[in-house]
Amino acid sequence: MDIGFRKLVLYGIINFKLTPHEPHYSANRLNQAIYEAIAAGDYDRFRDIATQSYVQSRQHLLRVARL
Repeated sequence: MDIGFRKLVLYGIINFKLTPHEPHYSANRLNQAIYEAIAAGDYDRFRDIATQSYVQSRQHLLRVARL
């Protein structure tokens, strides 16, 4: 477990140093948008937000896959 944790920390540090121009923690904005969509009963907007977040995360993963 200790080795896996160290690898995750190392990956996080490398990712942060390689991509300083990108936001590294955007869950607060994402969670707020999801909450607002659900509270308003706008489930189509919720689906769009979730889909867009998935696509952005996947693109980011593919960009940094060179590690």
